[in-house]
Amino acid sequence: MPAPGLSNAAVVLLGVIALGSLAQAVFLLVLGRELMTMGRRLDAFQQRLVRDLHPLVADITRATRSLSAASELTEQQARRIDSLVSTALARLVEVERVVEEVLVPPANRVAGWLAALRSLRTLVDFYRGLRG
Repeated sequence: MPAPGLSNAAVVLLGVIALGSLAQAVFLLVLGRELMTMGRRLDAFQQRLVRDLHPLVADITRATRSLSAASELTEQQARRIDSLVSTALARLVEVERVVEEVLVPPANRVAGWLAALRSLRTLVDFYRGLRG
């Protein structure tokens, strides 16, 4: 029975508000339950993902270490090749200097003598051609 001073409309509105509050409470309980279920699923997914990605991360780590070692070896080899080329170039420069200082002057003299002999031979051949 309604309290004195409350109309039927007020009682109906209070009933509607109570039903709305009850529906809201039920909705919040269902939502909380679904969020808990979703949280468990996400946790299981995260665990599977970590478990599945762990070997991949280990392989990538191993590959990175291997690449690092290969990079170091490549750098060492490049330094050795640079040193070898520098040494070879220095020796070639030294050989060039020796050739210019030691071999070129006698070779020029020999070439001069050979040119003179050719000229003399040409003269002899010319003279023979005139006589003969």
